[in-house]
Amino acid sequence: MISSGSHKYNTLSFITQLLAWVVTLVLPAYLAYILIPGGLEPVGSGWEDKKSPTEEQITLKSRKDLELLFGKAGYLLPEVRGQKQDVPRLFLRGLPEDLSEENNIQLKKSLYIRTVLPLILRVNETIHEDRSRVIAISESLDNGLRVPESDINWLTELSKKYGFSYNEPKKLLLRLDVIPVSLALAQSIQESGWGTSRFALHGNALFGQRTWSSEGDGMVPVDREDGASFKVRRFAGLLDSIKGYAHNLNTNRSYTYFRSRRKALRSNDHPLNGYVLTGTLLAYSEEAEDYISAIQAVIKSNRLQDFDGVRLSDSTNNDGLSS
Repeated sequence: MISSGSHKYNTLSFITQLLAWVVTLVLPAYLAYILIPGGLEPVGSGWEDKKSPTEEQITLKSRKDLELLFGKAGYLLPEVRGQKQDVPRLFLRGLPEDLSEENNIQLKKSLYIRTVLPLILRVNETIHEDRSRVIAISESLDNGLRVPESDINWLTELSKKYGFSYNEPKKLLLRLDVIPVSLALAQSIQESGWGTSRFALHGNALFGQRTWSSEGDGMVPVDREDGASFKVRRFAGLLDSIKGYAHNLNTNRSYTYFRSRRKALRSNDHPLNGYVLTGTLLAYSEEAEDYISAIQAVIKSNRLQDFDGVRLSDSTNNDGLSS
């Protein structure tokens, strides 16, 4: 027979052990859950919310100033082509108005590519950052991890921007992807005449994007047909023009095949080939197949695929380079 004193001792011992277990295991876990944003399993494993370097834009008056800027930065196109040099973070707000007066064709081409290339890379860099964050959130949701409300809100807003009224990360990723540099360069060259068109010089419009909106400050083409109401969209800067172009390819229903072909390349671990993807853009121009042939000719004759693997410099020290 067990004595009452022994029973009380065993009960007290059990309670003591239970309290010790709560203090050492349960309490720290609970405190971590309420104090750490996102709980014990914060979203973003493998992804860090790093702020990108500045997008400070430079305004220059002449092509001579542009040459001097690139010279001071040691920005050499042959070195970039050979991937011996990263592309400096020189973001021009607009093209010099006298670029069209340059008689040296090779110099004009070099100045244009060196102006637009950093801007295309910057737009792709931003898209890549957003894409990486969406992938991290998607993986956390798939694994049943707790996702912070701030990330859910961010995903909701990004989904709206890309034309979705709901959060569906995997569908969003079909649209949220980069544009091959060679393709973006070639289309900007074809549409802007190497940056010498009226739309490029006075409206920062590199891609001939049309607008039918009565609002905004569009530019009327001189050769617009009678009865037509469209204008060429004007932008505050070249960077905005490239952002608009990328968003157009990534969201417009006319370019669904472009996005599905891009996804297929990724799924098969192939690089995003601008020359190949050009063939998906029949709807971009009324010239259809002739337009595609023209873009592919620009890519090939100017060896623009050399730039598909280049990257922006990590350095943001451009002090003293702008005039």
